[in-house]
Amino acid sequence: MYLKKQTEPIPEMPEGWLYPYLPDLAGKVGSRFLRTLGATWESRITGLDSYLKLQGNGRVLVTWHGNLATGIYLLRDQGFYALVSPVWEGELISQVLENMGFNLIRGSSGYNPGRSLRECLRILDRGETLILIADGPEGPRRQLKDGVISLASLSGKPVQPVFGSTVPGYILPSWDGQILTPPFARSEFRFGSPIYVPRHLNPEQKEVYKGKIVDGLTKIEKEVYLNLRTNPRFPPETRHIPKI
Repeated sequence: MYLKKQTEPIPEMPEGWLYPYLPDLAGKVGSRFLRTLGATWESRITGLDSYLKLQGNGRVLVTWHGNLATGIYLLRDQGFYALVSPVWEGELISQVLENMGFNLIRGSSGYNPGRSLRECLRILDRGETLILIADGPEGPRRQLKDGVISLASLSGKPVQPVFGSTVPGYILPSWDGQILTPPFARSEFRFGSPIYVPRHLNPEQKEVYKGKIVDGLTKIEKEVYLNLRTNPRFPPETRHIPKI
């Protein structure tokens, strides 16, 4: 396997001759592993009606840290855009995403926030789908970042809560509670109802809309786990993920 060397400086990259090759290695190996693992899952996507109503109009999909592997696998090869922090850990993840068919926007609140915001607004105005992790690159866990509200308000595009998980799954001892999914698990990914955020919000109104998005995420998370725990087998017609 030929590995490309990372020649551009990456914030927080450890020192050593091996590290410039790790992003490319992570992308190639990680994506192949996830595609192989995901192919063993019994999977389905629910809430597609709410997604399809907005198709081509631009929207911001938001979810929490946790079982990101489910969403990455089930939304693969759709050409969706993902905002990824340009630091070392983000670079490793971005290579996996790119190899799974996602487009990337590099930036965060701490790195090039103005440039990444303009790029996000541009692709939303073009009618594309943008994916954001609601609790940001470094947490705190399950606390919605203000940037989600600002982007939705400025763009005029809806925020659509999404959530995916698997049964069984094993929670790792990391700050974000990342879930390790074994082969032959059952997985579900759900689209929630869109939420429109108006312009010119005062601080109190911002908190109200943050609460609405958090409530939307909580609602579909409960629905996903209820389906996974109460339905021992998915209906055959739902097991094939459509091209969306």
